[in-house]
Amino acid sequence: MIKNYVQRCGLQDFSIFRYDPGRLIISGSNDRSYYHTLEIIAENPIYIQGEMDWYCDVDSDFIRANVGLPAGDIRKLDLYSDDGLAFSVTAESFKVNFDRVFYYQRENLQPGERLAYWVE
Repeated sequence: MIKNYVQRCGLQDFSIFRYDPGRLIISGSNDRSYYHTLEIIAENPIYIQGEMDWYCDVDSDFIRANVGLPAGDIRKLDLYSDDGLAFSVTAESFKVNFDRVFYYQRENLQPGERLAYWVE
Protein backbone atom coordinates (compact mmCIF):
# COMPACT_ATOMS: atom_id res chain seq x y z
CA MET A 1 0.00 0.00 0.00
CA ILE A 2 2.78 2.46 0.93
CA LYS A 3 4.86 1.61 -2.12
CA ASN A 4 1.90 2.09 -4.48
CA TYR A 5 1.04 5.44 -2.88
CA VAL A 6 4.63 6.70 -3.03
CA GLN A 7 5.02 5.69 -6.67
CA ARG A 8 1.67 7.23 -7.64
CA CYS A 9 2.39 10.54 -5.85
CA GLY A 10 6.10 10.70 -6.63
CA LEU A 11 7.15 11.08 -2.99
CA GLN A 12 10.91 11.03 -2.64
CA ASP A 13 11.74 12.74 0.66
CA PHE A 14 11.41 10.92 3.98
CA SER A 15 12.23 12.04 7.50
CA ILE A 16 11.58 11.39 11.15
CA PHE A 17 8.68 13.76 11.75
CA ARG A 18 8.11 13.12 15.43
CA TYR A 19 9.16 10.80 18.21
CA ASP A 20 7.27 10.56 21.48
CA PRO A 21 7.57 7.72 23.98
CA GLY A 22 5.66 4.84 22.43
CA ARG A 23 5.23 6.42 18.99
CA LEU A 24 7.46 7.23 16.00
CA ILE A 25 6.15 9.03 12.91
CA ILE A 26 8.01 8.87 9.60
CA SER A 27 6.80 11.40 7.04
CA GLY A 28 6.97 11.28 3.26
CA SER A 29 6.65 14.20 0.87
CA ASN A 30 7.70 15.59 -2.46
CA ASP A 31 8.22 19.02 -0.84
CA ARG A 32 9.15 18.80 2.85
CA SER A 33 9.51 22.57 3.17
CA TYR A 34 5.70 23.05 3.12
CA TYR A 35 3.90 19.78 3.93
CA HIS A 36 3.87 15.99 3.89
CA THR A 37 1.20 13.57 2.70
CA LEU A 38 2.32 10.26 4.14
CA GLU A 39 2.83 9.18 7.72
CA ILE A 40 4.11 5.76 8.71
CA ILE A 41 3.33 5.44 12.41
CA ALA A 42 5.28 2.90 14.44
CA GLU A 43 3.47 2.11 17.69
CA ASN A 44 5.71 1.13 20.62
CA PRO A 45 8.96 0.97 18.65
CA ILE A 46 11.55 -1.30 20.22
CA TYR A 47 14.40 -0.79 17.75
CA ILE A 48 15.26 2.24 15.63
CA GLN A 49 18.35 2.73 13.48
CA GLY A 50 19.22 5.03 10.64
CA GLU A 51 19.27 8.50 9.23
CA MET A 52 16.92 11.33 10.19
CA ASP A 53 16.31 12.38 6.56
CA TRP A 54 16.73 10.45 3.32
CA TYR A 55 15.64 10.29 -0.31
CA CYS A 56 14.45 7.29 -2.24
CA ASP A 57 14.08 6.29 -5.86
CA VAL A 58 10.34 5.63 -6.16
CA ASP A 59 10.97 3.09 -8.92
CA SER A 60 13.26 1.00 -6.72
CA ASP A 61 12.52 -1.50 -3.97
CA PHE A 62 12.68 1.27 -1.33
CA ILE A 63 10.55 -0.36 1.39
CA ARG A 64 10.53 -3.87 2.80
CA ALA A 65 8.33 -5.28 5.54
CA ASN A 66 9.01 -8.26 7.78
CA VAL A 67 5.89 -9.95 9.08
CA GLY A 68 5.55 -11.26 12.62
CA LEU A 69 4.29 -14.72 13.41
CA PRO A 70 1.72 -16.08 14.06
CA ALA A 71 -0.57 -13.05 13.61
CA GLY A 72 0.95 -11.95 10.28
CA ASP A 73 1.24 -8.31 11.37
CA ILE A 74 4.08 -6.16 10.10
CA ARG A 75 6.71 -5.95 12.83
CA LYS A 76 9.69 -4.39 11.03
CA LEU A 77 10.08 -1.88 8.21
CA ASP A 78 13.30 -1.22 6.33
CA LEU A 79 13.47 1.87 4.13
CA TYR A 80 16.19 2.27 1.50
CA SER A 81 17.87 5.17 -0.27
CA ASP A 82 20.14 4.98 -3.31
CA ASP A 83 23.02 4.29 -0.89
CA GLY A 84 21.39 1.27 0.78
CA LEU A 85 19.53 0.87 4.04
CA ALA A 86 18.53 4.33 5.28
CA PHE A 87 16.21 3.54 8.18
CA SER A 88 14.98 0.50 10.07
CA VAL A 89 12.31 0.28 12.75
CA THR A 90 10.91 -2.68 14.66
CA ALA A 91 7.66 -1.98 16.49
CA GLU A 92 4.64 -3.56 18.09
CA SER A 93 2.47 -2.40 15.17
CA PHE A 94 2.31 0.05 12.27
CA LYS A 95 -0.36 2.38 10.89
CA VAL A 96 -0.42 4.57 7.80
CA ASN A 97 -1.98 8.02 7.46
CA PHE A 98 -2.44 9.90 4.19
CA ASP A 99 -3.47 13.31 5.57
CA ARG A 100 -1.84 16.42 4.09
CA VAL A 101 0.01 18.00 7.03
CA PHE A 102 0.95 21.66 6.49
CA TYR A 103 4.02 23.23 8.13
CA TYR A 104 2.57 26.76 8.12
CA GLN A 105 -0.58 28.53 9.28
CA ARG A 106 -3.42 27.96 6.84
CA GLU A 107 -7.13 28.74 6.93
CA ASN A 108 -10.10 26.69 5.73
CA LEU A 109 -8.57 23.25 6.05
CA GLN A 110 -10.41 20.57 4.12
CA PRO A 111 -11.14 17.02 5.31
CA GLY A 112 -7.87 15.08 5.34
CA GLU A 113 -5.82 18.24 5.95
CA ARG A 114 -4.30 19.46 9.22
CA LEU A 115 -1.54 21.61 10.60
CA ALA A 116 1.71 20.22 11.98
CA TYR A 117 1.77 19.99 15.77
CA TRP A 118 4.11 22.99 16.12
CA VAL A 119 2.01 25.41 14.02
CA GLU A 120 -0.08 27.76 16.16
